[in-house]
Amino acid sequence: MQASNSFKRGFLKKLLMGFQVGDFSSRNMTLLERKRAIKLSADIALASAREGRIWSRAIISNVLKEEKNSTLVRGILGKGFDSLTTKTCLGSFMYKRVRSKKIVRSSKVHRIIRKSSSPQRMVASAIAKRMEKKRIQKLKSIVPGGNSLDGLSLLDETVDYIIYLKAQVDVMRRLTNSVQCLNHNAV
Repeated sequence: MQASNSFKRGFLKKLLMGFQVGDFSSRNMTLLERKRAIKLSADIALASAREGRIWSRAIISNVLKEEKNSTLVRGILGKGFDSLTTKTCLGSFMYKRVRSKKIVRSSKVHRIIRKSSSPQRMVASAIAKRMEKKRIQKLKSIVPGGNSLDGLSLLDETVDYIIYLKAQVDVMRRLTNSVQCLNHNAV
């Protein structure tokens, strides 16, 4: 699975728009300030290019918590600013998937089998459940908006987030290579 070329083009367009709005060529910016500004533009461009996902709305919502970022967000989102920000202002939202009857039935069968299991197996099962719970909590803290999701939805959002993060890295790497080639040819 990978992001489409149309997503990459849209992301690049919004990223370059963010660079223009942010005016990162300013001489009075420190290297750390410039790095943060570029990361902020990349995050906003990623979230706005991938509308409709919980993680994208969570990124925009988190960025808008600081008032100084609203100009940059408005510049990148353009006309879509009002529609995206009103969706994100709704706050936390629950996104639960309806489970099929087949899954419910099979889990009941597993519960019956577990009740008749040996004590060693029950201890191992409890340890496995604790480890699973810790891993899910860690994943919820990593994926933007993950705290409001159940397990299945969290995995779906995580896979989508990873695919589009990979696309973001690919586009930014190509942009960096292009700039280096231009600088090399100019010398």
